[in-house]
Amino acid sequence: MSRERAKTFGCRIVGAVLVGLLPVLIPAWPAHAGGDSLLPGETAADNLYFEPIEGLTTARHLAPRQTAIPLGLQLRLFLQAPLDAQVSMTGAIVIGRNPDGVSAVCPLNQVGPLTIRGVVEMPDGTTQTSPKTSVL
Repeated sequence: MSRERAKTFGCRIVGAVLVGLLPVLIPAWPAHAGGDSLLPGETAADNLYFEPIEGLTTARHLAPRQTAIPLGLQLRLFLQAPLDAQVSMTGAIVIGRNPDGVSAVCPLNQVGPLTIRGVVEMPDGTTQTSPKTSVL
């Protein structure tokens, strides 16, 4: 096995072990437990998703309340929202939109926690806010 291939293989094994340990290292928190302060008129919504993360996951899944993702990756997100809603995101940059929601990216290029949150303002004036997601 070439030296370069051995490095890649070793990184994949370490990544798989870390992903396997995440549920043990970071306990699952209830979807809307304390710490998610909403403004008057806002309701909480489970509408923020992580797109597949290369080398770690293979499918879209609800964004966890807290997780660890290796530095240097670009986290891709999806926020469900109707086409006529106004959407804003903190901690991520919106890069596209379709009838089901918006796509966003968050380059993980700094050490320390990063908080991501999406806000969807409906045409009727109601607001849905995704739970905060902290990426370590």
